[in-house]
Amino acid sequence: MDCRYCGNDAGFLRRKHKDCERTHDDGISEMHAIATRAALGMGNNAAVSGQMRDIAGGSYISQARVPELMLSGFENAVDHVLDDHLLTEEEEWTLLSYIDEVLEPNGVPTQGNGQYNRLENGRILREIQDGTFKPPVELRRHVPFNLQKTETLYWVVNGCRYYEEKVERERIGGSSGASVRVARGVYVRTGSFKSRTVERVVRRHIATGMFGVTDRHLYFVGGSSRFRVRLDRIVAFDALPDGIGIMREAASAKPQEFIVGDGWFVTNLVTYLASN
Repeated sequence: MDCRYCGNDAGFLRRKHKDCERTHDDGISEMHAIATRAALGMGNNAAVSGQMRDIAGGSYISQARVPELMLSGFENAVDHVLDDHLLTEEEEWTLLSYIDEVLEPNGVPTQGNGQYNRLENGRILREIQDGTFKPPVELRRHVPFNLQKTETLYWVVNGCRYYEEKVERERIGGSSGASVRVARGVYVRTGSFKSRTVERVVRRHIATGMFGVTDRHLYFVGGSSRFRVRLDRIVAFDALPDGIGIMREAASAKPQEFIVGDGWFVTNLVTYLASN
C-alpha cells in the first residue's frame, strides 16, 4: 500500500511511514506555534503566510490546511490572554492586527467565530470596568424585560438554556406474605407492606429564552418562566464552562443555572456588577 503522506510504497498492509508521519505532525505543531506567536505579537505578521506555506510544502501538509492553522493560532492566543486577566488595549490591538494582516488577506473569516466573540466580550468587560462602556441604545428597545428607569442593560443573549435543581421524591418498597384463594379467581394477600421515601436531586431544563444582565438584576424570559433576580440577593456564584450558576438568598432557594455559551464572560460580568 502507498504511504498516506509521501505516496510511496509503505510496505505490506501499511498505510504510512513512521518518519513521514513524524514529519507531518512536527510540521503541524510548528505551524500552529508560528501562528500563535504572531497573534500574540511575538512574530512578523507579514512573514507568517510564507513561513507556514513553506513548512506545509516540506511536511506532507495540504496547502488547504494553512488558513485553518492560521485561525487555530489566533484562537489559542485569545485563550492565552483571557485565561488569567482581562483584555488590555495593547493585547486587543495586537490580536486585531493579526486579523487584519494575516487572517483577512488569506480569506479566513472571523465574524461569528467563538474566539472572536470572546475577544469582543473581553473588550466589553474592560470598558465596563473603566467606566467607558456605552450600551447600544437599541439594546434596551428590543427586550421583553420590564426594566427600571434607572438601571442600565449591559448584555442580552437569546437561546439561553435555564436549569433548576429539583428534589424528586419516590416511595419504594415491597410486600411479604402469601396469597390465599377464597373463591375461584379471587385471592387475598396476607402479610405486610413496607415502604420508604427516597429523595433525588435532579437538574431539570425548565425553558430556553432570553437572558439579560443589568447593573441591578438578572432577567430571564422563556416559555412560562419570567423573572428577575436582584444581584444583591445572590449569595453565591458558580462559574461554569458555558454559563453561570447562582444561589439566591431565600430559605426555599434552589441552585439555578443559565447556559449562554461563554461562561468566562458572563461570570466575570455578573460578579463585577454585583460587587459594584
